Amino acid sequence: METKAAAAQLVYEDFVPSHEVVRGEGMDTLVFKLPEFKKEQIRVQFENFENLRISGERPLGDNRWSRFRKDFQLEGCNEIRYKFENGRLEVSAFPKFLLKEVKKGKEKILVNIITAVVILVMMALYMTSKI
Repeated sequence: METKAAAAQLVYEDFVPSHEVVRGEGMDTLVFKLPEFKKEQIRVQFENFENLRISGERPLGDNRWSRFRKDFQLEGCNEIRYKFENGRLEVSAFPKFLLKEVKKGKEKILVNIITAVVILVMMALYMTSKI
């Protein structure tokens, strides 16, 4: 029984798709190159008029899957439109947006640590100037 359960377990291979931002008049567009994906294997989610998540999964065979996920914060955006053709995903935002890619893992922790250290140093300088 254990070998059947182990054989049925999916193995994921994560990858980071390349993307670019194309600045246009009245809108900005994120362009992703996903040549081996089909439209139904890709998800575009837009929440609270600022959180954009683009993700996808596709089978590779032998219980192996390829997947990706990119998160962005879009400031000043009230509408998105997207299309997927010939392995190219275009996500357009109206009006133009300020794009911030959400950092994951160690990068995000490092940014939080650096921010905390800067705040502590500033507080220490402020306190010593009061004495």
